[in-house]
Amino acid sequence: MPFITSDDNNHYLGWFQFDSTSYPVMNYPKMDNSIMNASLQLIEHALTNYKKVILVRLDFHMNKFTNHNQAIQNLFNKLKVQIKEQFSSNLFYLWVRERTCTSLPQHYHVVLALSGHTCLNSWNVYHIARDIWEAHPDSGSCYHPYNPFYTLSRISDRKFHENLKACIYRVSYLAKDISKENSPEVKRRYGTGGFLRHAGGCTYSLESYFEHEHILPLSSKCTAMLFGQ
Repeated sequence: MPFITSDDNNHYLGWFQFDSTSYPVMNYPKMDNSIMNASLQLIEHALTNYKKVILVRLDFHMNKFTNHNQAIQNLFNKLKVQIKEQFSSNLFYLWVRERTCTSLPQHYHVVLALSGHTCLNSWNVYHIARDIWEAHPDSGSCYHPYNPFYTLSRISDRKFHENLKACIYRVSYLAKDISKENSPEVKRRYGTGGFLRHAGGCTYSLESYFEHEHILPLSSKCTAMLFGQ
């Protein structure tokens, strides 16, 4: 069973167990294990399909509250088609729904992953997603947080392990329980696409990447810089 524990030496850092290995994650009072599992499965599937992966973190805001997620589903229905057409790549994605207070509409935090062999400019992904989102009548703005792009290359990249740890740490933000809605009228708090959760089928597991690599914590400076994003 996955679990999250705090790191005594770095208050920004926690540890999440996936399979039999623990990975560095953001340290919040409560984390959603199912979302954290989905985040790691997304990275696993993307790296199984492509030796080089681009990972993108984006936020999407609504103009008005809805108890459904049709706007975000519409985004991905169109985005995966355009990603296929422009980059000849599959799209792997995870979205989570949050609402900071009942007087505001919901917003969505999103992680996208696609081929880094054919997508040579990550900003193109942001512009495509933004244009689709802002064309929807209920949608508001598309926002890219600080440092929204990561490249993972398992081909002769000395920084692969460090970049992979940084990606895992960054996407763990989506698993925080803070601001997640618990209202019975909201049916789904998160969703995935491009891969089947719990289905296996990954040639390369995250654990295999660290088979001969000791997983050291990210530095305090690094985690402090990324915390809350």
